[in-house]
Amino acid sequence: TDGDRIVVGARAGNGGAGSAHVFVREGSSWSEQAVLVGEDTDAGDNFGTSVSIDGDTVAVGARYFAAGCSGTNRCGSVFMFTFDGDWSQSNRLTPNDHANEDYFGWVVDLDGDQLLATSIYDDDMGSQSGSGYLFERAGTEWYQAAKFVAPDGMPQDFMGMSGQLAGDHVVLGGWYGNDGAGAAWLWSRTDGAWSYLAEANATDAEGYDIFGRAVALEGDTLLVGADWADIDGVMEAGSVYQFEVPAGTTCDGDANGDGDVNVDDILLVIGAFGESGGDGDVNGDGQVNVNDLLLIIGAFGAC
Repeated sequence: TDGDRIVVGARAGNGGAGSAHVFVREGSSWSEQAVLVGEDTDAGDNFGTSVSIDGDTVAVGARYFAAGCSGTNRCGSVFMFTFDGDWSQSNRLTPNDHANEDYFGWVVDLDGDQLLATSIYDDDMGSQSGSGYLFERAGTEWYQAAKFVAPDGMPQDFMGMSGQLAGDHVVLGGWYGNDGAGAAWLWSRTDGAWSYLAEANATDAEGYDIFGRAVALEGDTLLVGADWADIDGVMEAGSVYQFEVPAGTTCDGDANGDGDVNVDDILLVIGAFGESGGDGDVNGDGQVNVNDLLLIIGAFGAC
């Protein structure tokens, strides 16, 4: 929703190809303004899987759209619509490394001239590890500006099942990250450059809690939903976890934020060894330990 407009996806509408419906509010009444359908979509494309609206722009994900990927498999696309008296399709977006069975468009989130879109079956960190993409608009055209891949990603994390773009932060949830318990990964932007920030896990994580089913980021507060978490003896009751977003650093491993990963960062971690969180927790897992030292050593040098 955005002000007096809301967009609703109907992935089985339009004869099974999918559709999206824009409603507007006048006073206390809502009415349908437009039905959006993607050019060249067919039954089963799941157009309307995900939707987002910002002002006069709507993004609609079609995770199973096949055109452009040999015409056979579910590479996915994001369809962009703009309003100028009427709604019309203005672009169809795909990532630079578009591939079969990526399910691009599983999540879309518009923020002004920026768009976050995810591919839960992208394979950069192993089969179906998942990723996110940031697109930016220049004039009437959109271009890919960044790709988000978890540095500790594993096969079948499905990262990007949930996601949000919030100013200079991106968060992506993966139901089966963290050895099947679920995880949420954070990135931050400093001086126009994106860097990995932290991974959020539940302190009482168990396998198949579906932690990361939903994420919400506002300011320094991150909320992560876990559909099947067991609470107070109640099986699969579900819960929401709250995290404080750590301050960003200039690059992975730069614990003191001076723009270099060097011996000063190692000394900072050693001085805080065994503590819970703080500046020495460069991987964001809530503890200052040998894993933080290994991250620094792996990233040693100038950012």
